[in-house]
Amino acid sequence: MEWLLRALGYSVVKRRNLSGEAIDREVRNFSKLLPEHRDSDSTFVVIMSHGSRINNRDAISGVHYHKKKNPKDVYFVDETFSHLNSVNCPALIHKPKVILIQACRGGHRGGVEVHDQVPDSDSWVHREKDFVCFMSSLPDTASYRNTKTGSHFINYIVEVFCELAHKHHIMELFTKVTSDMASRPGRTDDKLLPCLERTSLTKKLYLFPGL
Repeated sequence: MEWLLRALGYSVVKRRNLSGEAIDREVRNFSKLLPEHRDSDSTFVVIMSHGSRINNRDAISGVHYHKKKNPKDVYFVDETFSHLNSVNCPALIHKPKVILIQACRGGHRGGVEVHDQVPDSDSWVHREKDFVCFMSSLPDTASYRNTKTGSHFINYIVEVFCELAHKHHIMELFTKVTSDMASRPGRTDDKLLPCLERTSLTKKLYLFPGL
């Protein structure tokens, strides 16, 4: 993912092994990079970790998370939208903000047995606008990675972006990733299907890379 973003022309700030509180702090700090955001056309926030659903909210597990001993070490995905919205990050007003989440959203597997199948100048702005959040799995569904090759979701993103990002806008790229993952061969439980959440893009985002 780091290689892809750098190849697309983005400056990358990477943090590893953070607690839930530290993830929140890093996203808050990122929202305050005013000179960098003013000079940018768009931004990506990528979060990769274990995850779950807590009180119907997507939660990212911190490095110290333990279901019994330390259940509060989490970062809620929806806080990302609050930190980067027009109130808290005005330098990104009208600019696409792409959120990529690689994490479980519950414990259900994606594969099931199915029987009987059926066929800018305005000072008044929206509080939250120009977001797109692409998540590695459907709600309440587990996400998967290969211990050698890494996240299936991230690998499909890299593959599709390298092939098509020079001519398609980002929503078409995400649709292609979803289509490819939906047709992933094999009768296995880990039938991953990513999904878009809380999307409010008002324009087409082209990356125009020289990959």
